[in-house]
Amino acid sequence: MATKSRLGLGLPEVVSRLEMFAPTRLAEPWDNVGLLVEPSQQLFPQIRGRGRRAWALQACLSHTPHPFQTQLRDQLKYGLSTVEDGFVSQHLSSYAKNFHPRQQLPRYPVECYPLFTILRAWNQTSVDLLSLDIEGMEMGVMANMPWHLVDIKMVLVETFLGYLWNPNTDLMRWFMEERGYLAMRLQHDWLFVRRDCEYARDAEAIVKRVRHDITKLKESHVADPFND
Repeated sequence: MATKSRLGLGLPEVVSRLEMFAPTRLAEPWDNVGLLVEPSQQLFPQIRGRGRRAWALQACLSHTPHPFQTQLRDQLKYGLSTVEDGFVSQHLSSYAKNFHPRQQLPRYPVECYPLFTILRAWNQTSVDLLSLDIEGMEMGVMANMPWHLVDIKMVLVETFLGYLWNPNTDLMRWFMEERGYLAMRLQHDWLFVRRDCEYARDAEAIVKRVRHDITKLKESHVADPFND
């Protein structure tokens, strides 16, 4: 296979990285195997050390159709590890820099791959739950996914970015509804459930119950955090 197809996929690089952490021969007998993608040099060793029956890839998700290299500001201490690419991520990095001007933030190069590239390298384009928590780059990842080539039943997207709400939230909701997904808000996340999948029948009742439980938590500082 060529290094890049017309979709801008760099499969060989991704496959080699995945093989380092979970050889494909071990995946055959597994059931319900997951995939964890994390670029942080601080977090990734913790993920590998937990002994999960899951693949792990130390990389970023690309918000474009192509792989690329960028810089990661590893601001784990402040909950804001972000890539230096995109308005929202830059905005978050500026917040942390202004709040802690004397703090030297770790900064190093990271590889970014389109999600579809990673799924193809993993040889798994059918996914029950995709969870995206990448500090503002979610819309780009979703927009550049060839949805007609994947079978993703549920997508959970974080929309609260520590200091601000993701300005692309309404766009993400419209985008997913246009692709046949139910859109339901949790407190800091949106859950999208494909209307024709087996989880759709009970999804609204479950989310309603979860929303009710969240309002009762001590961490909920408002009576009704679901003004949608």
